[in-house]
Amino acid sequence: MVTPRIFFPRDFFHHRRRVTEIVAVLSRHGLGWLLDQLGFGTLAVRERGRLRAPRLDHRATGAVHLRMALEELGPTFIKIGQ
Repeated sequence: MVTPRIFFPRDFFHHRRRVTEIVAVLSRHGLGWLLDQLGFGTLAVRERGRLRAPRLDHRATGAVHLRMALEELGPTFIKIGQ
């Protein structure tokens, strides 16, 4: 898998706050497995230590949690989800 340009060391430092926010939102919605599938599992493990345990609505499906995470991340992610 090709690592996106944003994750090269110089660029990562510049975008660290946003990357941390994305990891936090995905983890909060129970989508840490998605980070693993995309090859960013080590980043998720590093950032997960700062997060509270997720309070998920266990009645909601994975698709609903994905939609909620994309909505929380903003319009660009909503467009990607479409």
